Amino acid sequence: MAAVPRCTSPRIEIHKAKRSLALYCGEALKVRLKVALGGEPEGAKLRQGDHKTPVGEYRVVTRNRRSRFHLFLGLSYPNIADAKRALGERRISRSHYQRVVLAITQGRRPPWNTAMGGAIGIHGVGKRWGFLGSIHRASDWTDGCIAVTNDEIEKIWGMAPMGTRVSILK
Repeated sequence: MAAVPRCTSPRIEIHKAKRSLALYCGEALKVRLKVALGGEPEGAKLRQGDHKTPVGEYRVVTRNRRSRFHLFLGLSYPNIADAKRALGERRISRSHYQRVVLAITQGRRPPWNTAMGGAIGIHGVGKRWGFLGSIHRASDWTDGCIAVTNDEIEKIWGMAPMGTRVSILK
């Protein structure tokens, strides 16, 4: 991986409608990229397997450098708001809701084995499909994640440590 400048106070904004990702260091825009989303990106993520990219406020809570997608920055989906909505709609139990709340308040990864889905993150395309480069963005193809090229995820990886705020907007 190429050397990437350090970033203080990083935050990421993803705009689903624009298929864009912006990485800021403080208030300074450092990276703006086009992305691919989940195969059914419109609307809210409600359940596992719906191929929707969620909308909300999240944090980077895992970093997997051995991901089949090259590098994977795991997000804190479901967050408390997602779990509260699912509890109110009776899609999860009270105990499941409490496990999500506990994980989020402790800054840990929430349960990803949920009826709401999980394992949402920002990632590359992986070694097998890396030759595609930016062509991968011709369609939304993930299970609900945000995908960039392998070179692009390397830049993001170097600037977005654990705890980085990630806003996913409509």
